[in-house]
Amino acid sequence: MVSLKYGLHFTFLEAFLNQLWVGSFGTSIRSKIETKDIQSIRFCFKDPIREWIDPYEFANELGLYRIKEESPVFEAENRYYVVTAVARSKSISIIAQDRNNKTVDVKSHVTPLIDASANVSTETFQDLGITFKGQEKLVFGVELYELVYNINTKRFRMKWSEEPVMIRGEEKLQQVIKPSFIGEKEDIFITVD
Repeated sequence: MVSLKYGLHFTFLEAFLNQLWVGSFGTSIRSKIETKDIQSIRFCFKDPIREWIDPYEFANELGLYRIKEESPVFEAENRYYVVTAVARSKSISIIAQDRNNKTVDVKSHVTPLIDASANVSTETFQDLGITFKGQEKLVFGVELYELVYNINTKRFRMKWSEEPVMIRGEEKLQQVIKPSFIGEKEDIFITVD
């Protein structure tokens, strides 16, 4: 289970659906279900793929280069990251629960908003949930490594981390967020409270 600040699960869903469906479909869905006393949403990405490069090979190549300190985009005190993998899926399934941990009927709330002529299909997911499926595989997760600059050698080194870190946002996390992947080999479930 992944615990995030309240509302972030709606923001994620809205952004994903707005990319899956041209326009502001995700915004419409968010406004429809955000008012339903939803405490948590579980997302499922069916048939996900992982596109990646080998981080060890990248680190070895990185060690061969020096940074141009005179570059206008370089500041030694900045934090730099590299993406070594992305997780993609054509679909997102959602199941929502209220404050009493009862499943909320998301399907009936969003079905009237669905335009049958769009390039996105929908289907029932676990009775009260719904799956949205588009034509393109969209990114829903990334694997990042921090690049730490050594002022003496003028080189970057990759920082290996066992724990996820927050890289954007004004607030620090109250606790370490641990991603969880549950389910069959072809499905990835992420629960967001």
